[in-house]
Amino acid sequence: FTAEKDKTWFLAKMKSDAGATIKEFIEQYPEEPTYWVDFLRDAPEGQEEEDEEMSFEPPKIYEEIPSFDFVRAKVLVFMSQFNEYIRGYNMDMVFFTDALKHLMIVSRIISNPRGNALLVGVGGSGKQSLTRLASFIAGYKFFQITLTRSYNTGNLTEDLKFLYRAAGLDGDGMTFIFTDNEIKEESFLEFINNILSSGEIANLFAKDELDEMYK
Repeated sequence: FTAEKDKTWFLAKMKSDAGATIKEFIEQYPEEPTYWVDFLRDAPEGQEEEDEEMSFEPPKIYEEIPSFDFVRAKVLVFMSQFNEYIRGYNMDMVFFTDALKHLMIVSRIISNPRGNALLVGVGGSGKQSLTRLASFIAGYKFFQITLTRSYNTGNLTEDLKFLYRAAGLDGDGMTFIFTDNEIKEESFLEFINNILSSGEIANLFAKDELDEMYK
């Protein structure tokens, strides 16, 4: 829905219709919107007798947030870790409630295979920063092309080869950030369309490159 009044009508209609057939629904239906994430848990602490197969990564459990203050505290820790481990970026964001909501939405989207989102907003509103932080929280690497005056389709092809090798060959979780300012040629949009629609770019790799990767 694009209009708030339509959304309000739909939620009220859904609640009344469901309540007429499922009485328990009214009691369980939350009065306020709920938000769910998978990054609330801490990593397990090491034991004296450690199992070699034991993972010390934080468990990814999709659960309802207890409060925005709790999420804000977790996100501030992640931002501190981001600034410590990711060179070239000094993230200093104020996580007001709307920013947290957007971060949780982006986090949920990119945690799904081939998840993608179109972020719309004025410049400097934090779209790229939130995406980078959500990628860091998910354990992904993020990639963005570097435009030059001579950057063309050939350069984009080489960058996409790097991206696909990292994701497909090395098995790295990757987030590809592409902004409207980076659409230097209209042909770039065809590549983006293929990535979004099928995930495949025809003839991206030459036969000898594929043979080398298959070895």
